[in-house]
Amino acid sequence: MTLTDWWNEELVSFEREKNFDFEKDQNMSASFVNLFKEQVALNSAAMLRPSEKGSKTEIAGLKLIEQAGFNYEAIRESYEILNKFPFSSKRKRMSVIVNIPGP
Repeated sequence: MTLTDWWNEELVSFEREKNFDFEKDQNMSASFVNLFKEQVALNSAAMLRPSEKGSKTEIAGLKLIEQAGFNYEAIRESYEILNKFPFSSKRKRMSVIVNIPGP
């Protein structure tokens, strides 16, 4: 599975924009880019290395942020995960609680 489109007030096709750069997207503020890459990296049990493991949707998200130049493993290592709530078909989501450093 590959993420092909992004909707943020307008449709952006990743297939047409091979060198898509989140930070240059006029519809994404710097804080939104950070939030997006962190939520994709942290709210996932998937991994790309040494081989792909996890849900196809989560793997596609990790590939997208890596294509944009972010290392999901480095993002995961920079946060302390306090609690994980696995995907539940009743809740229709998974969640993580992280300790965000700072005041």
